[in-house]
Formats: sequence, structure tokens, C-alpha cells
Amino acid sequence: QEAAAPSEALDAMRLLECSAPARVLALCCGNGRHAVALAALGYEVTGVDLSVAYLSLASVSALARGVSVEWVRDDIRRFSRPGVFDVAIIMWNAFGYFEDDSHDVAALRSAFESLRPGGRLLIQTHGRESTARKFVRKDWFEIGDTLVLDQ
Repeated sequence: QEAAAPSEALDAMRLLECSAPARVLALCCGNGRHAVALAALGYEVTGVDLSVAYLSLASVSALARGVSVEWVRDDIRRFSRPGVFDVAIIMWNAFGYFEDDSHDVAALRSAFESLRPGGRLLIQTHGRESTARKFVRKDWFEIGDTLVLDQ
């Protein structure tokens, strides 16, 4: 996952036809791998996540890479900076986990509200078929000094 982040981030910006130093909103940024990669490419990045633990890892990662990213702890259903960002991204299948569709709609409204006129939103998801081919019921991996169980 970590090694692929720079190329995934660059591919996302190509799809969005967005060049640095554009302002990027990375929602559900997790440990910041895409946000940090984009900052290293010269984008002005704000990463939003609800997890303090992930934001702490993201901050360490940015510091290690020598890049500046604004990290914000907030719920994507409520976070909004009207008209500020050129693009918004939700990477690595991080969208669609709310129990009620109205919460997904609230998150999308907040994302779109944060975009400048003509801004674009990219949501990376995995289809059922590709997920089923690679499905692993339980996987352990390390992020820095943290051992993570993905189950």
C-alpha cells in the first residue's frame, strides 16, 4: 500500500486534470500516504480524518518526508470550507461505510461545498469482482512502528 501511494496519487491528479500547486482536500486520509505523496509533488494539501491515531501517523510521515500538510481531525459529514479546494479525493475504498445512505449524502454535500466552482471530486473504490479475487479474511501489516490488523 505504502509503495503504491505516490503513483496512485499522481494518477488521481492526472484523472482530475489537476496540476500543482492546486489545493487538494484529502478526505478519509487515514495515515496520510496519498496526502503526503501529493504534498511532495507540490500540491497544497489538507488531510481530514476522524482518527487521532491515523492523523498522528500521517503527521510523522509528512515530517519524515519534509513536506507540509494541514491535518484536520473532523467528520467528513461535517467538515466544510466553502469554495476553497480545487479537487477533493477519497482514496483506497474509504467511502461508503456509513450505516445510512443519508450520511454518505451528507459527506458528499460537504465535499462538494468545499470545492471551488468547477472543482472535482474523485472517489477511488474497488468493485465486487476485483475485491473477491483478492479477498483476504485477515491481514497483518506494519505502518511505521504500528502493527495493524485488517479484518
